[in-house]
Amino acid sequence: MIRLLYNLVLFLLLPGVVAYHYYRSKSRGRRSALPERFGALPEADLALIRGERVIWVHAVSVGETIASFPLLKGLRARYPQHRLVLSNVTETGRSVALKSELADLCIYLPFDYGFAVKALLRKVKPELIVLMETELWPNFISAAAGMRIPVLLANGRISDRSFRRYLRFSWFFRPILRQLSALCMQTGDDAARIEAIGAAGSSVHVTGNMKYDVPLVRATPERVAALKGEYGIPGDAFVFTAASTHQGEDEPVIAAYQELVSAGGRQILILAPRHPERAP
Repeated sequence: MIRLLYNLVLFLLLPGVVAYHYYRSKSRGRRSALPERFGALPEADLALIRGERVIWVHAVSVGETIASFPLLKGLRARYPQHRLVLSNVTETGRSVALKSELADLCIYLPFDYGFAVKALLRKVKPELIVLMETELWPNFISAAAGMRIPVLLANGRISDRSFRRYLRFSWFFRPILRQLSALCMQTGDDAARIEAIGAAGSSVHVTGNMKYDVPLVRATPERVAALKGEYGIPGDAFVFTAASTHQGEDEPVIAAYQELVSAGGRQILILAPRHPERAP
């Protein structure tokens, strides 16, 4: 009954979902990803994995994608005979995934419609699916479980705010969590929260935060100078970067920057909103 209501809501949202994504891609002059979001893949992409053993890693956006890099490298080293598929939801996540060149195939995760996820699962035929952080898509997880494909949650986390929301709907999430083969959580608190929501304790493990496994690459003075020259920034300027800002955070950043400017010296502000559509 619960799943029926969920799918009914998805069905009612379908026209709006299609219209939104179609006009969004048209307004940006980009190729629509709608076919992929409904389980279709170009023949050239399918050819890369056809007949091969596949491990599928899903990372919703940029942060999760970067956190998946150590995992992808480890999988490549341990299972060199497998093809690695990396899926995303956001355009920015997809861009980072493609640039990393760590996966054999980068795709968009289908919308959580049963027909879409089943269609893509039949084409990709993964032996294992790894969901980064807390990506709980009921139809996707259930379809994989129905095909006897193990699904793992990696680098899982549940914030205080998310925990209250998940707990309120634990009756909905409990059966989904019980279909996961293993839940690897960042901390003991995360593990306790996911169990409280409904995960089986025997499937929950504390494995730490994979983002700490991503090596930090410090720019050399030569690289810094080259970047400043590329963007027309004076070599002696102090560069103040506000990255991944959300709506409402830009104003205090700009105010702080103006105070720095009034103090004297060459000050340059680089403002990088989290969502590209907010950039001028």
